[in-house]
Amino acid sequence: MNAVRDADVLVADFERDARALETEKLSKQARAALKRMRSQVSTLQSALQQMLEELKESKPFSPEEAGQRIVAELQQAEGGAYSGAELRGKWDLTSAVLHRRRKEHRIVYWRDSKHDFFYPQWQFTEVGALLPGIQESLQLFNSEDEWRVMGYFLGPRQQLGGQRPLDLLRQGKVKEAVAHAQLHAIENTW
Repeated sequence: MNAVRDADVLVADFERDARALETEKLSKQARAALKRMRSQVSTLQSALQQMLEELKESKPFSPEEAGQRIVAELQQAEGGAYSGAELRGKWDLTSAVLHRRRKEHRIVYWRDSKHDFFYPQWQFTEVGALLPGIQESLQLFNSEDEWRVMGYFLGPRQQLGGQRPLDLLRQGKVKEAVAHAQLHAIENTW
């Protein structure tokens, strides 16, 4: 904790200088200012000590836990996901059709630990068609990285004014969304 040690050195230096000033003939205003400064330094020391105690008690950062949290958020985003069986029942999309669409990068999906496939609800219209622009973007990315794909559509983008690519597609701004995807596919920055 070098920062704490450095802060302690600075406080000690301040106290030494403050004591030296007290031996000088100071005006009432200067003495009052010195008293306020000592109080502020004391408050800062207390806050620093409290932060140090909180750091000692806090759990160390775990990349694995953070990744699991992000995956869970992506899985539940925008209403969750349909299973393959739900899509068969809802829109008569067979396993063969879904398999072909996955292989051709024409549908967003993710797999669970049992290798069952799920399809985020946000990509579908009310009648079961894909939102215009989803397939075009997927084919530009040509990626098997399901979490990166989902993160792309669901993550706010500075170049889009803080909106997500999914927001543009829902607004019918398909050309803008696909142009954004194309630029980032070329740069591999999506």
